[in-house]
Amino acid sequence: MSKPVVKIQTLEDSPSWLDRRLVLAYIHTTYRLLLPAYDLRIGQFNAAFDAWLQGQNAGTFAFITAWNPYSQWLAQEENQRRNTLLEDHLRALSLSPLPACAAGDDQSWAPEPGFFTLGIEPEQAVEAGRAFEQNAIVFAERGKMPELWWIVQNHW
Repeated sequence: MSKPVVKIQTLEDSPSWLDRRLVLAYIHTTYRLLLPAYDLRIGQFNAAFDAWLQGQNAGTFAFITAWNPYSQWLAQEENQRRNTLLEDHLRALSLSPLPACAAGDDQSWAPEPGFFTLGIEPEQAVEAGRAFEQNAIVFAERGKMPELWWIVQNHW
């Protein structure tokens, strides 16, 4: 896998060199598949979603967005352009991204559109997150709780 990645389920899992407020914001976010509708949280198992994954013959999934690279706010038009490029990137990998969004408990940030991508390999998910300048992605294998995968950027 493209390393390094820090896997986080709780704030205590995050290394001290990460901005704890930012990590907490990611943990306190609902990652929502739009159709069919499922809500996922970091470190919380969703049995209904897991059963749906099994029905889709998918062993993994990732939530990835291209919005607000490195948590820096961009205009909506630029974010939409970036998300279209991400969708094209995922389709080029023969994956079928499903519309989703990340809605934080803190209402000061608007929900960020992104994609649930079923059957994605861990390396593909990390590389997509890195290519679209994201701090983190959400990744899980069927039967396990979603994890926040913090992508340690090449420039660190």
